[in-house]
Amino acid sequence: DNKFAPSANITRQEAMTMLQRAAELADYSGSDGSLGKFTDAGSVSKWAQGAAKWNVGSGLIVGSGGLIRPNDNITRAESGAVI
Repeated sequence: DNKFAPSANITRQEAMTMLQRAAELADYSGSDGSLGKFTDAGSVSKWAQGAAKWNVGSGLIVGSGGLIRPNDNITRAESGAVI
């Protein structure tokens, strides 16, 4: 919604987009993967699909129980694991 909210929660797909963009700045190439193994892959927003595929292919996001949960808020623990 174009508002600056530094204390707000972010979704997993927002975090995946940020990770991909940060990796580009750090010259980390990574690789694209498939979202086909996730039963909720259809709920990844169109604007985040490329980032989600990149995060999965790069091994940064592995999902849980066959879900990628793109619209759930990312937890501190998940953020720490990715970093």
